[in-house]
Amino acid sequence: MAIMALLLQQCLLLLMPLLQAQSVVTKQPLSEPAQAEQAAPIVKLEQQLLAVKQQQWLASAELELRQQQQQLAQLKRQLSDLSPQSQVFVKKPIPFRVKGQLQRQQPILLLSYGQQLLRVVAGTQLPEGYHVEFVQQQWWLISRQGLRYQLSRWGWRYVTKD
Repeated sequence: MAIMALLLQQCLLLLMPLLQAQSVVTKQPLSEPAQAEQAAPIVKLEQQLLAVKQQQWLASAELELRQQQQQLAQLKRQLSDLSPQSQVFVKKPIPFRVKGQLQRQQPILLLSYGQQLLRVVAGTQLPEGYHVEFVQQQWWLISRQGLRYQLSRWGWRYVTKD
């Protein structure tokens, strides 16, 4: 495609001086029919050049579209390959309600989960991928996505993501 465009452009460049020289040699302006007759090959070449440029543009646009479709397909594959643990998360209500704390040799946290009453210690794995930690006299609830909640007087308070 590019070679054809260059050839057409070279043809135009070669024809232009010849046409200008013919006008100068005759010292007479060409009649309208003669001008039209001489301009016809040039117009035809210009149209061919324009068609080649349009084909080049179309080919490059198609190539760009294919590349974007491949990137989109790759991103879709990557998204589908993500496990539920690593997918984008939405903060949802915490399913555990604090019922109390016990201070014994090891601190114990009493949580309700649905109809169950859970007695948990630091490091306990909870349903739905949560686990609890007890750090510096504070209880922390950590989701599988890395969301961290600190136990406050009023319940779980979102603090940060790991």
